[in-house]
Amino acid sequence: MTFTALLSHCDAGDPLAFLCYYFPSFVIACLAAIVLNALLLLGPRSKRKYAFALTVPIVCCWVVYFFATASEKMTLALLGSESPEAAEFAFQKSFKLSFNEAIRLAIKNPSNPAEDDVGAQNVRFYAACRVADLLDSSNQDFQNRVLNEVQDAPIVTPGFFGTNSINCIFYIQDREQPRLAVADIIQRRLGALGKHNR
Repeated sequence: MTFTALLSHCDAGDPLAFLCYYFPSFVIACLAAIVLNALLLLGPRSKRKYAFALTVPIVCCWVVYFFATASEKMTLALLGSESPEAAEFAFQKSFKLSFNEAIRLAIKNPSNPAEDDVGAQNVRFYAACRVADLLDSSNQDFQNRVLNEVQDAPIVTPGFFGTNSINCIFYIQDREQPRLAVADIIQRRLGALGKHNR
């Protein structure tokens, strides 16, 4: 899925959420460039001419990182979106994770309050749903083992602004937002997939 296709499904706040994923790396790149230039400009005169030339690789590396991860970060921004349609589009078309990546995102314990916002909780919810999708063709023993492993994961507290085909079994419009165990999300999604496949 291309970045521009994802961008076309953005809601009003999604571009800002997307840029927030890059803020820490951008600050680090800027600080590295500033420190490097300061060291060279304060050093011997013969080395001052290299100040700008050594900043270019830092900028180039950050730009390569940005373009290499833009689709992935926009997918995460859309999954945390206020728009249920945007989240569903991202889940169906672009949220392709390996099993281990999906588990890691689903059970992620936010290390600071800034990471524990509604968008991050929505991403955890959709990651747990993706785990169920990947488990759907597995045998019951493996499913039980995975459910056992995620039993102690932090509760997911999503903030849905409407329903879509993924969250409709967990949330009813105009009702209190659900508080969900990761294992419960996986089990209920597996149940819904089983009914759909019959």
